[in-house]
Amino acid sequence: MKYKYLFSVLCSTLILITIGVGLYSGYNFISKSRAVYNLPRSAIDIQEFYVDSGFTGNFTRLVKARFPLAYLKTYAKNLNLIKYSKVTQGLKNKAANLNYQGPKWWNPPSSTRYLYFEQTPGRKSIVAINWKDGHVYFIAFSW
Repeated sequence: MKYKYLFSVLCSTLILITIGVGLYSGYNFISKSRAVYNLPRSAIDIQEFYVDSGFTGNFTRLVKARFPLAYLKTYAKNLNLIKYSKVTQGLKNKAANLNYQGPKWWNPPSSTRYLYFEQTPGRKSIVAINWKDGHVYFIAFSW
């Protein structure tokens, strides 16, 4: 009798822990932006800014985080971004223009050396990342 009680308490506890972990994981998945969710686990000093223009669909999201350059290519791949090159130079003007007048911490590089971006034809939006001095700069905006 005593063991049945202990077994049922143990099972109940494990079920509650499993539910708690599931809810926490689900919350993190749902509540984080794509930019933050795909950052490497080693990313630190994460800062995020978001502004939405209401019902127009226009928005701007800025993220700055610190992580080693070695993770940049994987981060870009997780975001489905392509490397800037001479082939994609026609899109450079919009993709390289990360100089959005955002918060004081937003100081992206002007160089295209580490620039990755996505611009879907027919959509008025762009996603880009760039890297400088140990920081990645992510911008997504729609106009």
